[in-house]
Amino acid sequence: MIGLSSEAKDQLLLVLAAEAAAVGLFLGDEELSDPRYERVPVQFSEPQGENGNRFIENRNELRFSDMGRDHRVDHWGIFDTAGRLIALYPLKASRDVVADDNAVFREGRITLEVN
Repeated sequence: MIGLSSEAKDQLLLVLAAEAAAVGLFLGDEELSDPRYERVPVQFSEPQGENGNRFIENRNELRFSDMGRDHRVDHWGIFDTAGRLIALYPLKASRDVVADDNAVFREGRITLEVN
């Protein structure tokens, strides 16, 4: 075995899952700023995967409410219970969030992986 065992990867992911409290939206490394924007609480699955690739994914739908204006979003981040950013990941493609629409991440769309 070279690298971490699946059990060790699972332990790391479980620590992250326990610390994760909310997901936020970003443009670059700046979180959105809008009077109606709020981070959304997140719940993660148990670790899963095959061939040494282990991951956790969101178990709940993440729905960001209407905002005061349109925004472009190209990253999502995870915040711990103290409000500290603990992970920041790019979206596959940037997207526009229209003020009157909800930005939604369905169950399983937010994934933290350890290879």
